[in-house]
Amino acid sequence: MLDVAIVSNHFSSSIGGGARASLVSLLAGLAERVDISVDVYDLGSGTNTEASFEHTLDRLSVHRIPLFRWVDQVVTRWQLSRSLRSQLAAGYDLVITQGLVAPAAVAVAQDTGVPSIFFVRSLAMTGYENYDPDRGLVANLRQTDLG
Repeated sequence: MLDVAIVSNHFSSSIGGGARASLVSLLAGLAERVDISVDVYDLGSGTNTEASFEHTLDRLSVHRIPLFRWVDQVVTRWQLSRSLRSQLAAGYDLVITQGLVAPAAVAVAQDTGVPSIFFVRSLAMTGYENYDPDRGLVANLRQTDLG
């Protein structure tokens, strides 16, 4: 049995969009090939739990700062890292993640020795074009949050 943790910010979303559909399709294909156990850690608040494989759904809770996009992402990732440490320490074989929660999930997976897959469906949607590590914190804040 392959124990898989999914860390997502939209797995339970009932509104269209291909990110959830792509993730569900990826897992369905995996389930056809090997016996899997899937635990989903979801930042979303939707009620869509349809999937062709059995899974559990646990909600992740963070306090958001929507006015400042980059600051919000940094604070959200810090909160997620703290929350995920206990969940991912349960001994998963694989972590699959995407979207806003991916950097925190990959970092925690690496710290706990669990292999991870950062499933990038669209580079244009990652927001990395706005961030430049060579610019420094204040310059990035001006670029990403203040325009």
